[in-house]
Amino acid sequence: MSRKNYGFINRITVLFFIVISAGMLLAAAVRFNNKALAGNGDYIRPDGCQKVYLYCEKVKELRIRPFLSENYILYYFIPFPEQKWLWHVPEDTTLFVDGVACKTGDELKINDSSDQHLIAAVKNDAMVDYYNMACLFGSNIPVLSVDLDYNDYNRVMEDEDPITKVSARMTLFDADGNACFDKSCIFGGHGNSTWWWYDKRSFELKVDNEVSLLGMHKSRKWNIIANAMDPSNLKNKIVYEAAKNTGLEYSIDNEYINYYINGVYNGLYLLTDKPGVDGCVSFADDLEEENKSVNGIEPETPVIEDQGDKDEIRYYDMQVSPPDISGSYHMEFDQYSGSLWKICNDPWFRTGKSKDEEGREYIVMVKQPGNANKSEVLYIRDHLRNAEKAIYTENGIDPESGHDYKDYIDSYSWAMSYLFMDFFAYQDYSAGSLYFYKKRDDDRFYSGPLWDYDKCMTDNPYDDELFPWNGKNPMYLWYDRMNRFDDFHNIVIENYCRELSPAMEDILKSRIPEWRSLIEASGRMDEIRWELDPGIGAQRGDMIEEWLIKRKGLFDSVWIRGE
Repeated sequence: MSRKNYGFINRITVLFFIVISAGMLLAAAVRFNNKALAGNGDYIRPDGCQKVYLYCEKVKELRIRPFLSENYILYYFIPFPEQKWLWHVPEDTTLFVDGVACKTGDELKINDSSDQHLIAAVKNDAMVDYYNMACLFGSNIPVLSVDLDYNDYNRVMEDEDPITKVSARMTLFDADGNACFDKSCIFGGHGNSTWWWYDKRSFELKVDNEVSLLGMHKSRKWNIIANAMDPSNLKNKIVYEAAKNTGLEYSIDNEYINYYINGVYNGLYLLTDKPGVDGCVSFADDLEEENKSVNGIEPETPVIEDQGDKDEIRYYDMQVSPPDISGSYHMEFDQYSGSLWKICNDPWFRTGKSKDEEGREYIVMVKQPGNANKSEVLYIRDHLRNAEKAIYTENGIDPESGHDYKDYIDSYSWAMSYLFMDFFAYQDYSAGSLYFYKKRDDDRFYSGPLWDYDKCMTDNPYDDELFPWNGKNPMYLWYDRMNRFDDFHNIVIENYCRELSPAMEDILKSRIPEWRSLIEASGRMDEIRWELDPGIGAQRGDMIEEWLIKRKGLFDSVWIRGE
């Protein structure tokens, strides 16, 4: 049907034509392999002018714009199903939904369903936009809405690696629909493989000052985790909550959210604090700020220096060091063959001994202080290498210095991290996201926080047989080496019997059913938004519950009952 001007026809006749057109257009959609209606995008479509949208009567700042699927269906993914949702329509435009005229302030009358309806915008008696649409309502969980310039958003999304950071506005609504945080922020992408390989991507936010969001502890940096590898949206949640239940220091705080970008639903996400300083890690001292204070200036980019035999280090060229450089340091193991350490500005050094399953050596990225100078990088590098001299021996004692590996290691936190990797069949044990830290005036390295557990609990193509109960699994780095020591392995067993087994008992009996019920409706929206197989979230949830029950039964039988 052509979009000619109907100025010579009165409005009653126009309405008649629109209703007739609806039938014709719906019939055309069926005739052309159900490829639904495609308007010009100026009024309704999310990448157009966005002149038509839904807003919440309780909180008018919360505006919902539709997502356009590949088969040209507009989906309104709506949070807070108990709230009243109203149309916003420009004054010079009339919106027709299934032939019924709507104006600003009129209530959305469509029920929660994937059934399709015809939506059309008419201006000056001419149809200017039309689509098939469907409305779905999500779970009663918090909502995060991020608004930013479209060009800035595209710059972030076009990054080969998540480097670009732009200004944005974030508004957070609690589960009752109340606005609880509304501030400017810095917005950017997050992740490695999930950024490269998955359409549903993770993001990160940074605010000016530490703030508690949704009752979580105060942070400046927050991650918006997609769980793209986990359609159940349960794995990270289970592990992070288990870590908190065991009392492991600096465990990740997290809450489920419905996430919107410029009003368009981006999916069911997990809002977490960032695994580091300005996130979940909070040291009593701040070596980064001390560096700034004693030097007065901070170089913008680090330098790389070869210490001989390609023993490279990267640091910030600041001549003055604070009086005490013994801490605190927050660090991450990363593969030398990876790319993130090459493109980011973090200081780093090579471990010297630690290698992955293919013999590739590891890099240690210094996350705090993020401006570490040469003296600080060399200090922490040498201290770590002294620890490895003891760890990489048969008896855990450095033959030169006589130091035991426990002089350098907090056995409890490393044994707990090892236990989590083993119990949950963690698949990223050699690929990064392995954090650890050293506090000032303490010679020991601590493991944590646990991070990035969306690849665990056995999903194809990963094989659970790589992770037997008895610690003979092929983990690398320090975990495998230390688990060969009887005293360390005994701490692993004690941690399971005393802490993880009771925590998993509670999680299996009450928490997982609670979480699954909580996110069910939003999980359904997420499946449609990202074109996943219908019901895959529930199917994977069943698989995870069954796997965890068997896993706990196995560990209980061997380590608790001694069978």
